[in-house]
Amino acid sequence: MKFVKSLLVLWKSKHTNVYYHIGTLTFNGEVYVFQYTFHTDTYRKVHDALRNGYRLHPAFPKLEKKYESSTLFPAFDRRIPSHDRVDYQGILNSLGLPPEADRMDILRETRGILARDSYSFEEPLRLYKDDLV
Repeated sequence: MKFVKSLLVLWKSKHTNVYYHIGTLTFNGEVYVFQYTFHTDTYRKVHDALRNGYRLHPAFPKLEKKYESSTLFPAFDRRIPSHDRVDYQGILNSLGLPPEADRMDILRETRGILARDSYSFEEPLRLYKDDLV
């Protein structure tokens, strides 16, 4: 069984400074999947975020759709330094990542934060070695 890498996609309200877990990004080594946390109406998930000013990301306009891709979605990939950068290996070194680090590894370490942006990517707490979410 392959280890699935996952990151929680968080949105921070500019008005309240409260973080909401609006979705989850996973990668099984072949396919990236993004899905909103629509399946529950609990506190600080996407439904709660929508009530507090969140708008669905333009790249993922359907709340109940499971988005799949063989490459990292451009909306997320743009948050990671390009392989073409002259200092790319230096960036990996500064993040403590090996040369074979994948896009999820880099996104996890950088948290995908951009200036004036309300999204971040966080590694979920894993209580057991086999936790996949």
